Amino acid sequence: MQDTVWKNIIEDLFQDFAAFFLSDVFPHINFAKPYVFLDKEFQQLFPESKKGKRHVDKLVKVVLNSGKEQWILIHTEIQGYHDDSFSQRLFTYFYRIYDKYQQKIISLAILADEKRDWKPDRFEYEFFQTELTYKFRTFKLLEQEEESLKASNNPFALAVLASLYTMKSKRNEDKRLRFKLELTRLLLEKK
Repeated sequence: MQDTVWKNIIEDLFQDFAAFFLSDVFPHINFAKPYVFLDKEFQQLFPESKKGKRHVDKLVKVVLNSGKEQWILIHTEIQGYHDDSFSQRLFTYFYRIYDKYQQKIISLAILADEKRDWKPDRFEYEFFQTELTYKFRTFKLLEQEEESLKASNNPFALAVLASLYTMKSKRNEDKRLRFKLELTRLLLEKK
């Protein structure tokens, strides 16, 4: 599934997104308070470079259930291909977001690539006794089980399943048609 499709469904169905990808955080988010997508204004911190566009895929401000005015930023990056500089790029996003907002940040990388053995989850830096380790959450699409995705009532389970089916049916139109029919059946069944 293309990045723009992911970005759109995250924005349209953010509460379902949080329930599916951030199940441990979800109960702490106060959905009675409005959440705000900040990625459009935030793009100015990530101007184009020689390597291409550098901007956050989705950045959303949510309010927690705590009694005081506290909020966190959820940074989600959808990565559809192997990139050796990915972890460093996520760290750059993290420190720029932190510098701008001085708030707690949850970083999530949704890895939609086809390379099974690539699963970055940290950026490490060391230079003459100066060390830094930045760890982030990862969700690898290829590690998901079809049956559990089919059993879920969360719409993001079907989005993940659609992505898996897209990867499995490249250059095979018959298989792709079968997968589309299966997804359509599931959508109708789950209403």
